[in-house]
Amino acid sequence: MHKKHKKKVLTAREKYRAIKPVPCPAFNGDKIYFTKIGFNHLIRKGRFLRPNSEQKERLDLIILAPQILKENNTFQTHQIREKDLITKSDAQFWSFTKIIDGDVITIIVRQLDDKPKHFFSIFKNKPT
Repeated sequence: MHKKHKKKVLTAREKYRAIKPVPCPAFNGDKIYFTKIGFNHLIRKGRFLRPNSEQKERLDLIILAPQILKENNTFQTHQIREKDLITKSDAQFWSFTKIIDGDVITIIVRQLDDKPKHFFSIFKNKPT
């Protein structure tokens, strides 16, 4: 990891840690927590580091996540995975989208078993 990129990741991590739980109207005001799991998923996919350009894009988008979650009354998709292979838990995933400056931004919220819902990912949708 280049020095400049490493500094960006460390700075983004500090900003991420400062994000407080966000009440989400789509879940009747249940709070979405910003945990280390979500941050790690921004820079890794499974055990592998994402390319620096992809990490940078996701880290730049994270500042949008709290507001998007606060404003959304509905989610776009909902998936259930029973006994997820990695976590060994039942996992639910919800996606939220918002168009900002012509870009479609997607946020993923995850819940493992009956634990609180947490931010899992954010990204720009690839043009088709």
